[in-house]
Amino acid sequence: MGHGACASGDTHSAKAGADILKAGGNAVDAAVAAALVASVTMPTMTSLGGGGILTLRVDGRVIVCDCFSTLPGMGLRKRGERELDVVTVSFEGIEVDFRVRAPSIAVPGTVAGLWATHERYGRMPLAEVAAPAVRAARDGYRVTEAQAKAFALLGEIYRMTPGAWALVSNGRETARAGERMLNLDIANTIEQLVAEGAQAFYSGAMADAITTSAEGWLTRQDLAAYQPVFREPLTTRYRGWTLHASAMPSVTGGMLFAALRSLEADAPLPSELDVAGWGRVVEAMHVMERVRTPEYEARLFEDGYLEAMLAACPGGNTMHISTADDDGNLVGYTTTVGESAGVVAAGTGVVLNNFLGEEDIY
Repeated sequence: MGHGACASGDTHSAKAGADILKAGGNAVDAAVAAALVASVTMPTMTSLGGGGILTLRVDGRVIVCDCFSTLPGMGLRKRGERELDVVTVSFEGIEVDFRVRAPSIAVPGTVAGLWATHERYGRMPLAEVAAPAVRAARDGYRVTEAQAKAFALLGEIYRMTPGAWALVSNGRETARAGERMLNLDIANTIEQLVAEGAQAFYSGAMADAITTSAEGWLTRQDLAAYQPVFREPLTTRYRGWTLHASAMPSVTGGMLFAALRSLEADAPLPSELDVAGWGRVVEAMHVMERVRTPEYEARLFEDGYLEAMLAACPGGNTMHISTADDDGNLVGYTTTVGESAGVVAAGTGVVLNNFLGEEDIY
């Protein structure tokens, strides 16, 4: 029996990861298990039709798997501008517009990334790793308070199509805590992917279902060409610790390091933040946003630019899964489906992303 820990955005996926560790799996097995369960139980946060980035420490080496989505349109005949539907969601009184429907769907990367990562670094058979997700989808899971809140928040987007609405509702309203939810189609999808490999998602009947549901804005060529990318991480030091983060072309690693450099200029933050402590956090967030200038994005690949940018810093609906095992292996997986396009690939149970409708992504 192995030991370790798994933290996730909901109790179902966290338990799945922990159970895999107890059964002898490593941190990668646990992260993949948790991610697959979350695609069943948290369809408003993550999905096989979304994307993400894994940062892994395996056998002492740190590597990043970039399986975020790519821009579609390969082989697409000119069809005019993408007309996106707009849904307004209220976040505790603050109204935010989200752009959804078929033209907002980017090429999904989650399946390719999870399968490639497990093939390289996993220990347990994939069928065992995927079993908790299949059970949750086929036998059902009980909605938690947190899930019910997420379903209600984005309910108007999921109400746009019957397939999406079925994943978050009891038919009349968004599902309440304690209600039991199923997703039989995704159970079959996961079993097929275990048996045939990730390529089954990007070709054949599944690819047909995805492109049809995307109304042709995403093509078979887009899916066939998709590949996750393994690359070296960005690395920096913070208060004596070595930190690793996602590498270019993702801008997040550099922005995070800029915020930490700002916090490092003063004493460590207290465990319980007071007004002054929160002020420092807010200022660090401002620093992080200020470094994302047109110059920053234009010079992402320039040797030495990140180091120079950090030296100039003052002072020194997404979920995250973290796993650790007793061999010292670690996984941090940030994954999202945006708010979803409000579309499910027919017959698959897979919610499709709306990344082309999210201005902060591009």
